Amino acid sequence: MHDKKIADEADLVFEQTVELLQDSGFQGFGPANATVVQPLKKPKGKELSQEQKQQNKEKASERVVIEHAIGEVKVWRIVK
Repeated sequence: MHDKKIADEADLVFEQTVELLQDSGFQGFGPANATVVQPLKKPKGKELSQEQKQQNKEKASERVVIEHAIGEVKVWRIVK
């Protein structure tokens, strides 16, 4: 099962406002009390500016730490 489907079915609500780092695979997912931080997509027929590309790179460098942790959890079969 894809992580997005699990997240959608979980009906998450955070007690306090949190910053949620997510990739484009979670587009449309935004639980209550979450500020969603997601990379910008390239507009159709256009390019991202250098500043937008840099912002995406910074977001990705934060998110990769989390992605690696999730990968380790899956490798050790802590969750399936």
